[in-house]
Amino acid sequence: MLGSTRARFGFDRQKGPKTRDDGVLYVKTKFFEARPNPEANGRLELSTFWLDGATDAEIWDLGYEHSVPRERTLKCRADVDSDVFTGLGLVYLDQVPPPRHGSFVDWPESASLRDAITAKLCSVATVRLPPDPARKGSA
Repeated sequence: MLGSTRARFGFDRQKGPKTRDDGVLYVKTKFFEARPNPEANGRLELSTFWLDGATDAEIWDLGYEHSVPRERTLKCRADVDSDVFTGLGLVYLDQVPPPRHGSFVDWPESASLRDAITAKLCSVATVRLPPDPARKGSA
């Protein structure tokens, strides 16, 4: 579903949020790095969840449930309008299940172009902390 806000969940310390001197939360570029999908011949993908029509609690529940198979702790989420992704030349691919899931694909081959895309995504992301940082997903 395009034209909506996307959430990227962050797990564990390496993808957790940082705090600027002015108190604003942010994420580093590694947070938005596309990962090779072995089921798609190594195609680079960035996993996201669409938010529109869901309550904040429902979105966090998706994050907690998504963390279960990874045995990781949910640290944050970064929300970005899908138009930003498509404006950077990425293409959305629906990948349900899990619910509301999809990935952005068609990443450029050039590492420097990918770095520019991740830097832009970081600059426009609204970073949020989970309401219950101690909560773990349930299997």
